[in-house]
Formats: sequence, structure tokens, C-alpha cells
Amino acid sequence: MNLIQKTRLSRSVRRPSLAWSLFLSFLGFSLGLVALLWLFQTVLLDQFYRAIKSAEIKRTASVIAANIDHAELKTLITRIAQQDEMSIRIFTVSGGDLASIEIGPSSLINHLAVNDLYELYEKTIQSNGEYLEAYDRSENSNDRYDDRKFAGQVPSPNDRLRQSIIYSRQVTLADGTSAVILLNTILSPVTATVKTLRIQLIYISVILTMLSLILALILSRKIA
Repeated sequence: MNLIQKTRLSRSVRRPSLAWSLFLSFLGFSLGLVALLWLFQTVLLDQFYRAIKSAEIKRTASVIAANIDHAELKTLITRIAQQDEMSIRIFTVSGGDLASIEIGPSSLINHLAVNDLYELYEKTIQSNGEYLEAYDRSENSNDRYDDRKFAGQVPSPNDRLRQSIIYSRQVTLADGTSAVILLNTILSPVTATVKTLRIQLIYISVILTMLSLILALILSRKIA
């Protein structure tokens, strides 16, 4: 066997090994990328969604607080409520409403009794001027529901109902009167979104695996 034949034989032996090495490298990178997407888009989606909604409602409260003594305050909160789909209520310590707007029938803050308002005020003062709490929409629950009585993929009894965030912030008016800004927004369930993303990630995993194999074959031939 001459030198040329030995060289060709050596290349033919190395080519599958090189192709598999490249394939495994691309596959490992692809699987790592999919795992990262899976973590952020499904496992942590609910936490990210809640954090974003909480940050938005606090930012909105800051805007209202900066314009609390403006003559067109009601016009401002009306536009904010319509744009961000949240209910807004501003009340003074004396018990009177400075401004109020309700978006949707599921608003909580616009139907609070005076005692509940003062309770929120006390919690806000104790929390250094701002307070945030999530409320379960328990009135929509059905205690008799048992998923074992039904056939097919029925909702789990542990599925979260729609929740509502209430955020309160204490402000002081120009005349020295203490007031509280109340904001209320709905947390939409992300279950349907998570299911859609999971299906998409399965397809992405298959596509990336195929691309990894194709790229490994092409590069191994060029290198060889």
C-alpha cells in the first residue's frame, strides 16, 4: 500500500469520526439553547409576567403621583385606565374620592367599603408608602369541580383562576391632605400561552437537530 492509498484510507476513517464530533457539538449547543428557551418561556413565564405587570403598575402610580395636583387629573387617569386596562381610584384620608374610573366589571377597588379603604391605607403606611397584593378571583371558583369525573384532557383542579393585583401608594396633596392612589389590574392566565410555546419548542428541537446533522456533514467534508 503506497502513501497516497494510506492517506485516503486515513481520511475515510477520520471523516465519520469528525462528522460525528461536529454533529454532537452542534447538537449539544442546540439542546442547550432549547433548554434555555424552555426555562424562560415556559417554566419562568408566569414569574416574569407577574414581575412585568407589577413594575408597570408601579410606574403608572409614579406618573399619577407626579400629576396629583394637576387640574386635568381626571383626564389623565381616564387615558391611563383605557390604555393600560386598569381601574384607578384616588381617595383622601377624610374618605372622599378625588378621582375614580372603573375598567371592566371585575374591578375590586371601585367597590371597596370605607373600612376596606382604611385597611389598605394602614397597610400602605406600614409598608413605607406603597403596598402591593394579589387577590384570587375566588368568586369564580367551583368547589364541586372534580376532574376525575370527566373524560379527556379537562382542566386540573389546581389550575390558577384569574388573579387581580391591587397596588396602593400614599401621596400628599398641595394643601397637605394625605391621599392614596389605588390601581387594580387583572393577571391573565398564561396556561394557554405556555402550551403553545411548548409545542413550538418541540418543533424547534427537531429542526435544530436536523440542522446540526446537516451542518456537521457539510463541514466535515470541507475540512476533510
